[in-house]
Amino acid sequence: AAVSLAQRVSQELQTKLGEEIGYVIRGESRTSDATVCTFVTYGVLLKMLLDSAKEIDGAVLPGVTHLLLDEVHERSSDFD
Repeated sequence: AAVSLAQRVSQELQTKLGEEIGYVIRGESRTSDATVCTFVTYGVLLKMLLDSAKEIDGAVLPGVTHLLLDEVHERSSDFD
């Protein structure tokens, strides 16, 4: 879903996928220094949260200004 959503948004904005709009899924990343919006899977988000918790400065998800969650009502063991 993250890939198809990134493709659709990139297409709607008439940008090349991986530039302003990108995605990260397990084992694959299509982003660049110019990426301002990244679509990720729940597993990738969980890993990002766990990795940021290890940072010395205590910042959670440094560099992230907004976080939108879709399908939050669908519970999974990863987020419980």
